[in-house]
Amino acid sequence: MTIRPFKRAIGFVDWHTAVITSGAATRPGRQDTIAEKTLRYVERIVSDCLKESAAGSKFEVRLRLYAGWHSGKTRTNYFHGIDKVMGTYASKTRSYHADRVAFRGGNGGIQLGNTLACIPGRWRADMAYTFSTH
Repeated sequence: MTIRPFKRAIGFVDWHTAVITSGAATRPGRQDTIAEKTLRYVERIVSDCLKESAAGSKFEVRLRLYAGWHSGKTRTNYFHGIDKVMGTYASKTRSYHADRVAFRGGNGGIQLGNTLACIPGRWRADMAYTFSTH
């Protein structure tokens, strides 16, 4: 039996759009509850797409979340919510589809960004996956 290594994948996520499409913001609740529900939604969408796009492959996924984490020097509600989730739910590796898709935990698995930047020379076709909620 051949053991297949994990392929690495990075998901770039517009957090504001993810909160809206997940439906988490329409339910009254605390910011950490909204953040956790949204993160679970994003992970489900990404893992479903990876499972369908490359049958038999295993993936280790990191997420980079983009949002307005600060308003001036003040942390936004989005930041407070994801900050609490990073310390609990997102601190451990989470697996989907019989361990075929694993989301890394902690700061190595989820990073926050304020601006989306393209780094020349870092794009590889074998890492290119498009995720859609439609």
